[in-house]
Amino acid sequence: SKELFDALWFWTWGQLGIRDVCLSSPCTKRSSSTADAPNRIRDKYRIETAWALSERGSSHIEFRDRAGNLVATSYQAIVYGDHGPYVEFAEDDICWPTFTQHILKGPSRTHFEHYSP
Repeated sequence: SKELFDALWFWTWGQLGIRDVCLSSPCTKRSSSTADAPNRIRDKYRIETAWALSERGSSHIEFRDRAGNLVATSYQAIVYGDHGPYVEFAEDDICWPTFTQHILKGPSRTHFEHYSP
């Protein structure tokens, strides 16, 4: 559950003696595109034409897995990087009951892994 994941996440920070942590930082909209190199521009074109996803995010879209389970109800942005594009979600965008397996990667990491069977 999301509650168990959060408890374990707080516990990992506690092991380092840190008690005052924030689960997520507010998403700040970027003022410029992250598609600033030929490979990133190519990825942006592919994502926008094949999937109709805007780099700026949307609060009017649902993400579902292959089984039709709701994964997210919106997204914040598409970020284009050297290793390809990825979707940026805020904590409130995610439909947490869909995910039953979690991998903690350490307290100072910026992302974790959440799966469903």
